[in-house]
Amino acid sequence: MDFSPVFPTQPSSAELTLQPSPYASRLAQAYHRQRSAVAYQVKMPERVREEAKARVLQAGGDPECWQLVLSESELQFGQYRGQTFKWLLSHDVGYTCAILVSHQKEREGGNTSQSPLSANKDALTSYAQLFPQMTGAIQQRRMREGTLSVRGMDQTLVGFGARARETYQSPYESTSSESQTYVQWLRKQKVKVGSRMHTLQAYMLGRDMAAQQTALQPPSSAAASADPSEPLDDVLLAAAMEVDSQLVRDAPPAVSPPGPSLPPAVPLAGDGPGQPANLASTSGAELLPMSWRLTLPEEQQDWLGWALFTRGAGGQLVLTSELRR
Repeated sequence: MDFSPVFPTQPSSAELTLQPSPYASRLAQAYHRQRSAVAYQVKMPERVREEAKARVLQAGGDPECWQLVLSESELQFGQYRGQTFKWLLSHDVGYTCAILVSHQKEREGGNTSQSPLSANKDALTSYAQLFPQMTGAIQQRRMREGTLSVRGMDQTLVGFGARARETYQSPYESTSSESQTYVQWLRKQKVKVGSRMHTLQAYMLGRDMAAQQTALQPPSSAAASADPSEPLDDVLLAAAMEVDSQLVRDAPPAVSPPGPSLPPAVPLAGDGPGQPANLASTSGAELLPMSWRLTLPEEQQDWLGWALFTRGAGGQLVLTSELRR
């Protein structure tokens, strides 16, 4: 008996698909049609555990194996309640990610509830964390939301290629020529949005930006003297990943390391006191934070600047509310 789910993957790829299976879709539709007429009694954690052990034993497994018991534990909430954790990860990864991201943020926000529903979500979290594919999918979602810091992904497993069992932090911080060559290569790759390589690349670029920002500030007052006009790296990273997924046209190809650093952008004068600057005379590169201009190839700076930023009335950088194309 195996506790691992059969993960749904993209055609001709090892990447997880976030879409529900046809069977899961039918269950969800039936649930939403009937939920007002169906009463469901939430089970206590002890009962959920004992019933899971009974299913494991009936299938010929070891009821003392906690991974098997988790895999056969029954959902106590939502459109798939009554199904097992193993079933859920086999049929709807996207729904699982949404539930667990929400639960993680609640726990991080100080919610310490031990209600049966919270205990059931805690158990589902423990089960999902057994699988690097699920951990990566959850972290990708949180990075896009801007609720996970770059350094919060240090211990994420690469999950593909010859470095599958290494953490993100390992090749980035390694001083070996092989690792540094790999990092340099990955920075310039054109990757599929939402893939594991995309997430790893975003992590490395986020680390680059943080290092550039730190290097430009006096060591003794780096935190205190941070420029309030520059958005936080985590927010910028989340925005950049969102741009990747929404822009229709391809980004210009990456080139060799850029030339000399550009001078800091000077706030442009508006049409009158308190008026925003006239963006028609502003290049996209001038709208980028300095740390980005020091990192990105010049060919990419103009379109990224226009897509992501504008200037407020006081000349400060402001993330656009709607992405420009």
